[in-house]
Amino acid sequence: MANIPQGPSKNNAEEANTLAEHSKVNTVWISIAFVVVLLALFVAFVAQNAQNVTVHFLWLNGTISLALALIIATLVGAVTTFIIGSIRIWQLNRKNTQTTNQQGSK
Repeated sequence: MANIPQGPSKNNAEEANTLAEHSKVNTVWISIAFVVVLLALFVAFVAQNAQNVTVHFLWLNGTISLALALIIATLVGAVTTFIIGSIRIWQLNRKNTQTTNQQGSK
């Protein structure tokens, strides 16, 4: 019969650690591959939207790359969402802490 490996033995911690390290390495490589794909998509987006557009905002006027204008708009939206979400989470945590303190004092 062929000797087929059955995975790490329960008594051998070194084998388990080696497998855990390989899992971490795999996770890092998958993450790097994901970032490279996102970067390639970003470069394609910028290249396809390189034409200049005129932007009017309140009293400001200017010419800017369409890609840059879209990226700025996306970042402003993300930051706004983050700030509003953070304030709401802070409110809920404060309310939860107050409720817990009131129940604990009874």
